[in-house]
Amino acid sequence: MIENITFSYGVAKLNAYEYWRRGITGNNVKVGIFDGGISPHLALKPNVSGFGVNENDTILDYNVDSTGHGTHVAGILAGSHNYPGIYAGIAPDVQLYSIKILTVPTMRSFLIGLIKGIEWAIDANLDILNMSIDISESLISRYEEYRQPLIDAFTNLDNEGILVCVAAGNQNKGEEDNLTTNGFLQKMPGVTVVSSLNRYDQSSIFTGRGPQVNLAGYGNDIIAPFRDNTVPVSKKMNLLSGTSMATPQITGIAALYKEIYPNYNKQELLEAIYQNAKKIEGVANYEQGFGVPQPPKDLYRFEILKEYNQQFLRKLYGWESLNVYLEGSLGYEKYSIGSFR
Repeated sequence: MIENITFSYGVAKLNAYEYWRRGITGNNVKVGIFDGGISPHLALKPNVSGFGVNENDTILDYNVDSTGHGTHVAGILAGSHNYPGIYAGIAPDVQLYSIKILTVPTMRSFLIGLIKGIEWAIDANLDILNMSIDISESLISRYEEYRQPLIDAFTNLDNEGILVCVAAGNQNKGEEDNLTTNGFLQKMPGVTVVSSLNRYDQSSIFTGRGPQVNLAGYGNDIIAPFRDNTVPVSKKMNLLSGTSMATPQITGIAALYKEIYPNYNKQELLEAIYQNAKKIEGVANYEQGFGVPQPPKDLYRFEILKEYNQQFLRKLYGWESLNVYLEGSLGYEKYSIGSFR
């Protein structure tokens, strides 16, 4: 039941519940997560499909997440709404795919895995990819032989019309523009670069900045599902910060848009998202791009699901009957949805 859903402040600021109550949850949208694998979790659909290989063509188990990062990212994007206390994802009904490229033995394996993972994603006809990863100019300069193959791989993704959300990275040291000088992945053809804001709508200290930034999500202190490889299916949650956490929020929103506009190509979908993004006052363009995505007007053509009608009571600007529990600086704070409208 929606009144028992627990979710982060970022989900509220993205107005994700407006999609959910109209039945828009990412159905029939194929989303790939390039990360360190996705471990089984109560909040995630079982038997996630995927791909993983290293430089020696050794098959990697994409259903094992050795750090927790990939499971956390997956939970932010696609966490279930069925378990009170388990933080809900933006688009819980997407078809989720795990492309395992992190936690491989060497950086060379990582770069080869990324290229092969992109080839696999194209062959699998995925719609949207999430890359909560980073490759800097200083790093790729040590592996020059992979520069052009990576550019070619991303060009192929762009030509295939696959939307790719890439993290702006966490390497900023107070610069107005660190991506132009030291970003590499963020300058790949056709990628959508996501920066991070905190709960107060301020640019996160760590976030990458520059004209490459397209959109902003919320990456400070995000609670989401986490791996626990000591049990068959984890119920664990964890709090992490980074553009890695902001990016799957925007990937999830893109999946919701894709369900609303199933016939849109990549460019049309991005234009719709950009046109409906909200600029955050006091945040520079190089820190937020077009801003924070909001629901499109076309969403409101969808009727509110019958089972939601009695749960929402219109009162001034809010929905007084819906209580949401969000993490706060001193523990859990209880808000009504109206607090965020």
